[in-house]
Amino acid sequence: MPLAVQLSILWSLLLLGAFWLVSHPAFQLPTIGQGAAVTLTITVALFVRLFANWLLPVGAIYDIASYQIIGELVLANTDIYTSERAIFRYPYLPLHMYWSAFALWWSNMSGIDFVRLVRLLPIIADVAIVGVLLIAKPALPAFAQRFRIAFMYALNPLPVFVAAYHGQFDALPAVCLLVAAIWLCDRPTLSGLALGAGILAKSWPVLGVPVLLAQSRAWRHRITLLFGMLLVPLIGVIVYAWLFQANPVRVVQTAMGYNRGIGIWGYTYAFRLWQDLTGDKAVMHWIIANGRWFTLGALAIVWWMRARHEAPVAGIATTLVSFFACTHAFAIQYLIWPVAFALLASDIQWLRRYTLAAYLYMVTAYSMLILDTTIIKLLPQPFGDHLIIVLGLPAWVVCVAWLAARWQRPLLRPIPYNVPATPPARDIG
Repeated sequence: MPLAVQLSILWSLLLLGAFWLVSHPAFQLPTIGQGAAVTLTITVALFVRLFANWLLPVGAIYDIASYQIIGELVLANTDIYTSERAIFRYPYLPLHMYWSAFALWWSNMSGIDFVRLVRLLPIIADVAIVGVLLIAKPALPAFAQRFRIAFMYALNPLPVFVAAYHGQFDALPAVCLLVAAIWLCDRPTLSGLALGAGILAKSWPVLGVPVLLAQSRAWRHRITLLFGMLLVPLIGVIVYAWLFQANPVRVVQTAMGYNRGIGIWGYTYAFRLWQDLTGDKAVMHWIIANGRWFTLGALAIVWWMRARHEAPVAGIATTLVSFFACTHAFAIQYLIWPVAFALLASDIQWLRRYTLAAYLYMVTAYSMLILDTTIIKLLPQPFGDHLIIVLGLPAWVVCVAWLAARWQRPLLRPIPYNVPATPPARDIG
């Protein structure tokens, strides 16, 4: 294993220890002014991620190659949704592709490694989540609480793995969904546009739509939310179709048809194991074709019986945890989705358990397969692949238990936030 990967794993372990320390109920952050607290937290978040980006000269082997291919196609004014080079490489609506192209152009002009440049957008988006947590006054009025959870997020190793090691950009839709949830009642227009931007980046923020609609205070707010949610992706698709002479239907179908990562997480591993032991592929093929209906059905039940009765941030946290407990399809970068929402929902003890279990899975997968394949090549196959999946099962079990714990909590009166009758005074927190 290259030395840079070893040092990066050591850095992630130090972050895990730091997060475990600051998230302990007995830990107290220093009492400082709001301006100093904001500066300190943002600085720590930037340093933690930029140092990891500098330390690690490689990213996810497959995904970084995909970004480079996509960047080349965009710079060549080629439709990526019909190019044979881009098959399975870009199952998203047209947004991140422009960053891939810019990062590739920047790399060619400056000589700086493409991987370090293309990871800057996920890093910036991840630090933006820290900033949003610091100013999330509608959801968490006390600045001291916001300072604490933002500092926890800054040090949590899971987002650092995804943004600064992997180079995946799930922090971008995550910050958009976070903004949509926090300012749902105060600023419904901003909420709708932020939700639409998140969906344009990646489709998974639609998981939060039922909760946000249920917690909107008036029909005009719901219409505003839906309008913004549809408007931004629509503009994105139209602009792309115009620039690249592409079929907009093909663009949308590609994003909606993504259905990979089956058999590597949760209950679907049992079907993968059955297939590998017996050679019988029929059951696995059935799960691939129909598993999404089980996932959607489970999410619908959770929404109807639980999530729609919770405040927006808490309802989305419940929805995301239930997704991990029930999903048929999975990718490792998904693991950052619930982190910020769990912090805002004050579900810190379960987040500590989740972080520990997810870290075990992520550090194994990144060190053995995603960043470097030295170790897995030394292992007999398919033992190596199964080892990584098995080490992910504790994270899934924690998600199942976490969902059960959230389900058993008494439901409070379904008021989204304690919104004041008059506009709040300006406050940097």
